[in-house]
Amino acid sequence: MVEVKGLTKVFKNIRAVDNLSFKVKEGEIYGLLGENGAGKTTTLRMLATMLKPTSGTAVINGRDLIKEPEEIRKEVGTISIFKELLYGIINMTHIGIFVFSSIVYVIISIYMAALMFKQEWALFRV
Repeated sequence: MVEVKGLTKVFKNIRAVDNLSFKVKEGEIYGLLGENGAGKTTTLRMLATMLKPTSGTAVINGRDLIKEPEEIRKEVGTISIFKELLYGIINMTHIGIFVFSSIVYVIISIYMAALMFKQEWALFRV
C-alpha cells in the first residue's frame, strides 16, 4: 500500500512537485501521466528515497518515508527506461542491460506471485 500526503519538492525557486496526495491500495496498479517537467520522475525518486521531499510524506507498506527510509529501500526497487532506446539510438550495452533486467524482473514477479498465491511455478516446462 502507498499513501502519499502533501508531497512537495522545491529546487531553489522551482516547485517540481506541489502538494501531491494519492493512495494506492494493495493489488492496484497506479500510473503517473503528465507532460515533460510535470514532476513524475521527481515523485518516483522521492518515493524510492533517492530525494528528500521539501515537505509532506508518504507511507509505503506501513513505513514512513521520512522516518524509515532505510526500511523502504529494502522493499522498493526502481528501473529506468533508457531514453536512447525510446529515441531509436541503438546501443548494445543498453539493450543488454534492458533485456537482462527485464528477464530478472519477470523471474522475480513470477516468484513473488507464486509466494502470494502459494502455487508452484516453473519458467520452462518440458
